[in-house]
Amino acid sequence: MKSLIRDLKLSHKFTLIALLALLMLAIPASMVIRSELDLLSFAKQELSGIEPARDSLRLIQLTQQHRGLSASALAGNRAAADKRMTKQSEVGSALSKARASAATLGDDKIDAAFARVETEWSSLSGAVASQRIAAPQSFARHTALIAAQLSVLDDVANTSGIVLHPEKSGYFLQASALKDLPLLTETMGQLRARGSVLLTRAEAAPEDKARLETLIDVARSRVAQVRKSMALAVEGHGALSAATEASLQAALASTDSAFKLIDDQLLRAETIDFPANEFFAALTATID
Repeated sequence: MKSLIRDLKLSHKFTLIALLALLMLAIPASMVIRSELDLLSFAKQELSGIEPARDSLRLIQLTQQHRGLSASALAGNRAAADKRMTKQSEVGSALSKARASAATLGDDKIDAAFARVETEWSSLSGAVASQRIAAPQSFARHTALIAAQLSVLDDVANTSGIVLHPEKSGYFLQASALKDLPLLTETMGQLRARGSVLLTRAEAAPEDKARLETLIDVARSRVAQVRKSMALAVEGHGALSAATEASLQAALASTDSAFKLIDDQLLRAETIDFPANEFFAALTATID
């Protein structure tokens, strides 16, 4: 072998060296290419969950609004009753859209979960429309339904792989957007519903105020978690910080204003006379 190589022309020796070098580089190069292709495939899978997640969030938002309007309507608020009818239609449309977009993920468990949500929504909205349900039962069933919707949102994030985002910024951003913030808005939605009923009735018993205070404590802990998740997401990521900081601070400032409104008009008010519809609008603006 040595003599064979020694007898080769110089140009052939260089060619042989080049071929050996290419062979040595082929394996790591193929590994790099394969890694990049895997990342591309993962990113594509993540993107498949964006629309179903967005539609699920919209469904949750509208169902929360329907809970609050139903609570007020069943407590005797006529203006809320008229708005509830429109909101019922909006929830139905949002539910159909969310289920259809989630179906693109091809997960039978998610579709089955949406089917259960659809069945409960049909029963619950019918009971509210015909006033065959009392306000406390309506609140409880709405809250359980929203919990099921939040669970489906979690399933969408898991199935699409969004929760497995490999970069720190993306991981904590999705945790904030798809878990921490929805949990915060759900607590705020419960405050909106309970507060609206108390203002419609123009009375708040000590136990009612105790429930509100408990919910505010939960909401404050949710705010702290959102702040933490977002701080971790933007740490060392100037572009993400610039894109989210203003809207995040505005949203959290609005949350503080909502807490103050509840404190002033319900928890510490000598007379419960703040307009229920105005309260509902203010809390809705915060949640939105």
